[in-house]
Amino acid sequence: MSHALIQKREKPFITKALLETSIDLTKARDFNTIAEILFNFIQEIVPISMSVLYVLESDGQTLKPRACRGTKIENLLKRNLFHLGEGGVGYVGREKKALLLTDAEKSTDLPIQIRQVKGEDPIIRSFMAVPLIVNNRLTGVLSVSTSEPNRYTMHDVELVSIVANQVAALVELYGQMEEAQRFSDHILENMNSGVIVTDKAGTIIMMNRLGEEITGYTHRKLRGKPLLSQPFLNSASRWIMERCIYGGETVSEAQGMIITPSGEKKSIRISSSFLSTGKGVKKGYIFIFRDVTQLEQLNEKLNRYQRVLTFGKWTSCISHEIRNSLLPIRTAIQILKNRMESILRDAKVGELMEVLETESERLNRFLNELSENRSLQEGSPEETALSEALDETIFLLRSRLEEHKIRLEVCNSTPVIVPLTKDQVKQVFLNLFYNSIDALERVKRIRSRNIRIEVKPLSGGREVEVRFQDNGIGIPRKQLDMIFEPFYTTKEKGTGLGLYNIQKEILRVGGDIQVKSSEGKGTLFILKLPVIAKEEGCV
Repeated sequence: MSHALIQKREKPFITKALLETSIDLTKARDFNTIAEILFNFIQEIVPISMSVLYVLESDGQTLKPRACRGTKIENLLKRNLFHLGEGGVGYVGREKKALLLTDAEKSTDLPIQIRQVKGEDPIIRSFMAVPLIVNNRLTGVLSVSTSEPNRYTMHDVELVSIVANQVAALVELYGQMEEAQRFSDHILENMNSGVIVTDKAGTIIMMNRLGEEITGYTHRKLRGKPLLSQPFLNSASRWIMERCIYGGETVSEAQGMIITPSGEKKSIRISSSFLSTGKGVKKGYIFIFRDVTQLEQLNEKLNRYQRVLTFGKWTSCISHEIRNSLLPIRTAIQILKNRMESILRDAKVGELMEVLETESERLNRFLNELSENRSLQEGSPEETALSEALDETIFLLRSRLEEHKIRLEVCNSTPVIVPLTKDQVKQVFLNLFYNSIDALERVKRIRSRNIRIEVKPLSGGREVEVRFQDNGIGIPRKQLDMIFEPFYTTKEKGTGLGLYNIQKEILRVGGDIQVKSSEGKGTLFILKLPVIAKEEGCV
């Protein structure tokens, strides 16, 4: 319909258009719908080549295009944004009053200039712009233009202003809602827990950044998919979420597990709640989960440290009491041997006396070993070069390794000083070597017996990691949690204190030791030690 025809039917037509537009605006639920209704109304009452809806940014100075018709929003956004007072749009924003130019190319009486971007936007000849104002506060500016001159009148400006006033309130309202949503999104993205939100059917609506990090899956990949069928949930986690979605139950800090795409298992704590409307109608579910894997590992390390400390105090008391009784026994044996020389010629008597002496000496050696496990030492630790202690240990065992045809590979490019004595470091490696040699000997069929030692830096050089691996018989899964316990051994002549001693020394200086093993395939010990300094001459 031409503009001339609109003017002939002005009153009934305009009244109807205004009424329908007002009703439509009250039903709008988002900013894009508001803009669409506004542009449709303008196009009904005046000819347009281009119309742009600008919103005042939070800085109170910048007008940013949010919607348009007749051009592309991306073209508008890549240009310099209008500031209050700049160009026709900025002038209207600063003055808070409408502007009408019958021919933008010939209007020279105003201290402003209409921005023309030929080739991207339609040519601007007739131009009008109205401010969007709520309670004397500027919320934005609406500009309308056509490529023909003399097409707009002040009456057109007044009609557009009527709708613009209603739009202004909605722009402010939805601006506040969007700001609240951004604030809510910011909170979700910066929470120290993962968050998954589903609808009431259990379909994933959103997942925050930390949720992506914990699960290993992106929000984009999971959105729209049923939560309970996702592969990152183990049976315990899935059951917890089923209770919420199908049973209407909420949980707090329930124990679960996440399995990442790489197969890594992460211990988590899950809490759930309902997502409801203001009237209490259930719309969906919120699951909050946090990764407690490192916390559990730290707790286990602290528990092991406490067991070592307790056992050390216990053994100190026991060995002291036994040694007090053993010393006079050993002394008496020596006195008897000296005074009963003739009687000892009796083979039976001599044999019994030899048993007494041998067994008392063996018991004394055991007490010496046990006494090393007394309360953890205090004070400044000793220091030694890790590489030097490792090299000396290998030198001591070279012939034994050759005898058992064991191939040794050492990868050590990290010469560092650690807070242990050389004897302690050598004892650690000797125990690991003895265990590996024994494990390799117990394999019946094997192509080659291998031990591999890798030393590498961690945490920017503040720690060093030693990986000691063999392809021996391995350790059964049910025994893995017990191998560091004192007196636990699978060897016929073992005391069960070797690995316990290793753990004790490493924990004492703030390090850690872990074991991974697959029965029939081999064992890997991972030692972590704090680094005091690099060895001299190393950079």
